Amino acid sequence: MRQVHYQAHRKLSKTDHTRTRIYALMGFAFTILLIIIIRLFQIQVLQHSAYSAMAQGQHSNSIELAARRGDIYVQDPYTGELSKLATNTTLDLVYVDPLEAENKPEIAQKLTPLLFTQDEYESCKIEPDDCHYDIIKREEELEIEARNQANNQGEAEAGEGEAEIPQSPEEASEQDAQEIQFKDYNAMLDEISNSILTDISKTKIDFVPLKRNASPELIKKIEDENLAGIFINKETFLIYADPTQIPAEQLENTATTLAQHLDTSA
Repeated sequence: MRQVHYQAHRKLSKTDHTRTRIYALMGFAFTILLIIIIRLFQIQVLQHSAYSAMAQGQHSNSIELAARRGDIYVQDPYTGELSKLATNTTLDLVYVDPLEAENKPEIAQKLTPLLFTQDEYESCKIEPDDCHYDIIKREEELEIEARNQANNQGEAEAGEGEAEIPQSPEEASEQDAQEIQFKDYNAMLDEISNSILTDISKTKIDFVPLKRNASPELIKKIEDENLAGIFINKETFLIYADPTQIPAEQLENTATTLAQHLDTSA
């Protein structure tokens, strides 16, 4: 009888020990899960802005700017006076990566008044030929305005008996064309904003600089290759590519050919 009681007590003690181990493991797993949840809350909620900025910085693109060249002087052989023949010019660059930009309409809307200010607009009216944007109204716009003006004037004078015959659109256009007419500043902002939005909404890269400050000899070699999708701006000595115009079957051959001239890997 004593032996049976001992065996039952031993079996009960073993069951309690197993149950204790299970509770301990469950408690440990719950603690680990709670730590993970707290850590995720810190990262995703409390530190969201910091990690978002870090991720944005890691995905930002960069371009390599050519090194500055030294000033070039010529010396008068008689007086010894030095005259500057060539110098460096620093140009600021603002660009948008369409693949990184999110709210494109908002970007275009905010950039436009910064890129084309009211003061620049007034300067363009003084020297329109030196303006970066086309602010002069063209014949088509003048004809449309003249036609609308003639129609409105005709409607306003209708029913008043004998009224002065309004000018025809052609006559009004000729009269307006005698002096330069400029687009309204707000109309220019809308036009520039739409242009920016079109550019930054591209889904394919169509401009890749390959060589800046290219020598005339290198430019001549690239021209002789006559490669599709490869272009040269002789004013800025820039060799660039438009990947959208390179046939897929010629891509490897184009890269290999360019690599030989540009001293880089295909």
